[in-house]
Amino acid sequence: MRNSQNKITITDVKVEDSRDNKSTAYPTLTYLYSDKTALDPARNMIDACVVELYRTLQQDEENAPQQEKAEKDFLMSVRKKGSTQYYDQLEARVKLTMDSDYHITAILSDTQTNDTRKEDRCERKLTIPAKTETEETVEEKDYERTGPDGDVEEEWTITTTTRVTTICWERGLIERTHPDGE
Repeated sequence: MRNSQNKITITDVKVEDSRDNKSTAYPTLTYLYSDKTALDPARNMIDACVVELYRTLQQDEENAPQQEKAEKDFLMSVRKKGSTQYYDQLEARVKLTMDSDYHITAILSDTQTNDTRKEDRCERKLTIPAKTETEETVEEKDYERTGPDGDVEEEWTITTTTRVTTICWERGLIERTHPDGE
């Protein structure tokens, strides 16, 4: 996990108080690139997939499995430098999928070829493997409240669990695919 430009660190801190009747956690999530820049899920598709997938996988640990991948569909265009004019013939439809191991698959399709001629459509499949590392630390602190006579009236424990997940993407592979999946 050497290339810092392709690395995201997710810090998930949960604090549990034993005085609560049920297991209540107060999660604090921080998503950062290795240069300490925050992820921007509203503007970046990869960021949105990481956030969506991480939250879903954490919910799956506590509940029944729901979703094991994140998907985003969008159009990608090229425009002249310093202009707002786009080149229509260079527009591509992109289907981005991130699986539970954070591997990325993107299917890029041209938008110029009519759906009646799918066999002529230019499609490329980009696969980018990911490596993940997770470190978890648990810190417990015991507290007590004593009464005026020095007797212990209440005892409790605060447990802080910190999980740091690092995701790093490696070099990808681009393949030509046939539009009908063959």
